[in-house]
Amino acid sequence: MPPSDLTAAYEDTGHDRHRRPDIQGVRAIAVLIVIAFHAGLPVPGGFTGVDVFFVVSGFVITAMLHREWLTTGRLQFGRFYLRRFKRLAPALALMVSVTMILSALILSPLEPQKNAAKAAIGAMVALANFVIARTTGGYFDGPAAVNPLLNTWSLSVEEQFYLVFPALLVLGWVLARRRGLRISPAVFVAVVAVASFGLAVYGSTGVDTPGSGMLVGFYSPFTRAWEFAVGALLALAVARWRAVISRVPHLLTASGLAGAVLLVLSCWLITETTPFPGVWTLLPVVAALLLLLSGTHPGSPTTRILSMRPMVKVGDWSYSLYLWHWPLIVFAIVLWPDNRLAPVLAALVSCVPALMSFRWLEQPVRRLGALGARRTTMLIAMVLIPPIALAGIVSATAKYYWTPRIIADSLTAVHPGDLGQEARFDVMQSSSVPCTITLLADEYQDYLGVHRCLQSKPGPDVDLAIIGDSHAEALYVGLAEAFPQQNVMYVFLQAWPARDTQNAQQAFAQIAARPSIKAVVVNSHWKFYDPTPVLARTAQELVDAGKSVYFTDDIPDFPGMDPYQCKYQLGLIGSTRCTRDAAAFRAENDPKVDWLEQVAQQVPGVQILRTSQYLCGPQECDMSADGKLLFEDTDHLNLNGTRYVAQRLVADNPAFAGVVRVILSGKRS
Repeated sequence: MPPSDLTAAYEDTGHDRHRRPDIQGVRAIAVLIVIAFHAGLPVPGGFTGVDVFFVVSGFVITAMLHREWLTTGRLQFGRFYLRRFKRLAPALALMVSVTMILSALILSPLEPQKNAAKAAIGAMVALANFVIARTTGGYFDGPAAVNPLLNTWSLSVEEQFYLVFPALLVLGWVLARRRGLRISPAVFVAVVAVASFGLAVYGSTGVDTPGSGMLVGFYSPFTRAWEFAVGALLALAVARWRAVISRVPHLLTASGLAGAVLLVLSCWLITETTPFPGVWTLLPVVAALLLLLSGTHPGSPTTRILSMRPMVKVGDWSYSLYLWHWPLIVFAIVLWPDNRLAPVLAALVSCVPALMSFRWLEQPVRRLGALGARRTTMLIAMVLIPPIALAGIVSATAKYYWTPRIIADSLTAVHPGDLGQEARFDVMQSSSVPCTITLLADEYQDYLGVHRCLQSKPGPDVDLAIIGDSHAEALYVGLAEAFPQQNVMYVFLQAWPARDTQNAQQAFAQIAARPSIKAVVVNSHWKFYDPTPVLARTAQELVDAGKSVYFTDDIPDFPGMDPYQCKYQLGLIGSTRCTRDAAAFRAENDPKVDWLEQVAQQVPGVQILRTSQYLCGPQECDMSADGKLLFEDTDHLNLNGTRYVAQRLVADNPAFAGVVRVILSGKRS
């Protein structure tokens, strides 16, 4: 998602002669690929538009501050922050207020409304990235699809940049003035860039230590600072060596073409499974850098294209488009989850409030003249109080009206079943013991107080091993109960096989070396993983060690849907909704099943167990069966679901059940 100040520009200084229309063109492309990604169009790396915006913001803000420093010899921090507030906050406040009202009408008045309300307050105080990380979770996780204010994470990251970066530049300029070293600010910025990039690369390796999620995570300002710093370094370099740069127009033309190619590659080579931010983030960052550099030569082909009037107009509107497109897409998906055109149409409709906001709110507020202390205070209060008050009302209603009724079971459940992970984790914790596999210590092994490597009985003699991510974990309770006499173990491996960590290698090596384990079930959220030789290689190693290996296809997910709505029929608009279009799920799932079947053909001894058939009919996939809710969220089985799927899996696959049960008779007869 794009960051906050998509049209934050040097024009804010009032110096039109510094305006570069090509930069608005860069913003236009970035916001369009982001919107296309969110609308479900085939632009898998469209979310990298946010990285382009971060670089652009670093460039234009540094150029603006540098001109002010050269002109006056100082920076007026109060004036700078008030200008940023007038530029960003009024439009944001309007969008947040409208989103809160629509959330009360459309979203479930439980977790979705509460998460949206918390994000609203976080957005208004520049902390949305931290709030969203704690409440909604990962950017590509299921709950993110129903948080209409998820996009505000990048707004807060950018505002945090505004709070710190000007002071860093001033420190560098002051030292440069005293020592006569005009490059001193660049040295400060370069140190920030190197440290931040190193942190991003470290975080992308998956070796995070406990508690480090916000330090190196997707939403972290610490792993994003280098992107702003890269733009800032370019601005300082252009200011210092503009005459030299202007003498190499052919190189500038080449840089523009190279930047365009890299931006296209970013859109299609980077996907939701790419470790991000990290090394791959260099693609969109360098692309933005080259396009900005090329723009110093007005005659280059890319500069002329980016400076075309339609491109500049979309760039001018980009902040407004960014603010409004995502909430409307979320509401459209919630209301019409089976309609593939709904997100696209919502993105188009969002242009209406975006342009209205741009014309009648953003522009008039930006043009306000100097304000005294009293009028400034009034403006800030008028902007901040309404959205925060609305968010508080929505949150309080969900917390003090709806939640107590659900806890007291005073609401009638249309489809009874546990929601959230707590019930399943309680059963796992009370009926299991820590597994006897030795793993490296990392944050995934202790989640919500539950060790994520468990077995149903004590002792080293394990019969059946379940390996994979949280989707494999959700099968554990059902399979352990389906084989009550056997010792069933599961090992949680985040993003395997896409991320072949030391934990994964160590776990599979120990499973292969343990004679008691004769059967291994491998399951993951395959939708997010591209074909990788790791899967076939690991399967071959297990088969060579005498194991029977079973891959399961995946259960359906229900993006944008709300299991609370399925269970309780909540919300003022809409009705109970538990199904999604089966054809849409199969279009996502079948290529991954084909991949699993290819591995099974390559490695004799590997078999496929199908689970989606128990939840999907010819027309629809259903969150419920036999009158019961089967899902705890949009893509994880609850206790009903794990038992339902496991019972049918065992009944329909006698060969698999026979292997597991023969294990028992062979060892303990």
